[in-house]
Parts: sequence; structure tokens; C-alpha cells
Amino acid sequence: MITPELISYVRSRAAKGTPRDVITNTLLERGWQKEDVAEAFGTLGAKISQAAPRPTKRPSNHEPHNGRKLALSLGLIATSGLYTAWALAMHEIDQQKKQAPIVLTPDTVTPIKTSTTPVEQAPPTPAQTTSSANAPASQPTTTPAPKPPTSVYADGVFTGNPADAYYGTVQIKIAMHSDKITDVAFLQYPNSHGTSIEINSQAMPLLKQEALSAQSANVRIISGATDTSIAFRESLASALANAKN
Repeated sequence: MITPELISYVRSRAAKGTPRDVITNTLLERGWQKEDVAEAFGTLGAKISQAAPRPTKRPSNHEPHNGRKLALSLGLIATSGLYTAWALAMHEIDQQKKQAPIVLTPDTVTPIKTSTTPVEQAPPTPAQTTSSANAPASQPTTTPAPKPPTSVYADGVFTGNPADAYYGTVQIKIAMHSDKITDVAFLQYPNSHGTSIEINSQAMPLLKQEALSAQSANVRIISGATDTSIAFRESLASALANAKN
């Protein structure tokens, strides 16, 4: 489905003289469907032609200086090729300037705290009471400490709750094995606009790597994708809660 942003992008690139195949390949790499791109070109009201075919001229035995004319034609063709390469390079530089760099910044959000419930000590039996009364005053009575659980999280795949990311919803699922996060997958992420697709395609791999490194929901915020990062933390925290034994 075409959007105003797609039409505006195609119109501006075509107005600058960018070839149609270059515009099409760029949009396909961004995740657009080929049919949507063709429909966007159709809204311009005029067909954007591909690179102009090389003109041909039937040689004539009656024309003088054929060699000189051939050299001139080759020079024009070479100049046209150089200009096309220069235009493509300037287009790539213009695109790079418009894209904000994605960098990691230290997270200042307070870490998620987990509460622990103290284990109540079992009441003593009459035999223990008698032995404690007969024991010397200098010998304290001790009870064995309870054994800690063998694992905090169960093995398996667990889904987190959906979290609002302003331009859409983020929901993830995790794979757990031996108390470790072994994989993170996005079930939902903001993708209704071209800008959201561009930002999240760069932010999601970084957030996944952060979760695998931190082994918790205390991941760092991705600069330029703050809303997605906060929603990712919330969904990851609920997935870890569901994985607890």
C-alpha cells in the first residue's frame, strides 16, 4: 500500500533526475513491495524513463572525417557515463547525511528490582526444645540454611506483554536455557511508516544484542529509537517474569 511519504520520496528523487531503476532498488532494499513502488510512479502522471539508449547512426561512405566523428561520439558517451556515476554518488551522500547515526548511550533508568521473600524458620519440636534447654549457655543453637533453588528460570520459550512505543507496539519472545537468555525475537514492532521501518530495522538488532549481553531487562537505550527501546525493556521484563520457576 502506497503512502504519502512514498509518493513524496519518488517525486523528489525523480525531480532531481535520479533514474527510475535506482529509485526502485533503493525502496526495495527499504522493505517496500515492487507493486507499491510501481503504483507510486504511476501517480506522477508521466513515465520516468530508464537511461536513454545510446544513439546509433548508420555509417555513410560519402561522409568525410568518419574517424573524427566516431572519436567525438565515444567522448560524449564516456562523459555521459562519468556524469551518471557522479549523480549516483551525490545521491548516496545526500541519503547518508539525512540518516541520523545510531549510537549506544548509557542507560540512566533505575534497574528493575526483584523482590525476595525470606524463608520462615520451621518451629522447633519438643525434643529440640529440651536439648536447647540442657545445652550450655555458651553454645548457640543453629538451624541448617535452606537449600537455594537449582534454577531461577524454566527452560523454554516465553512471550512478553505488548508495550506501547508511541508509533506502534513492541512485543517480544525469548528462549531460555539453563537460566540464560539464548534468543530474542520481535513479534511486533512499529512498521506503519517508512521512517519507523528505517529506525527499527537498525535498532532491533542492537536491542537483541543488548539483551543477550545483559541477560536481563536492564538494556541500554538506543539513541534515535528511545520509544522502541523503552517498550522493548517492558516486554522483555514481562517475558522474564513469565519464565520464572
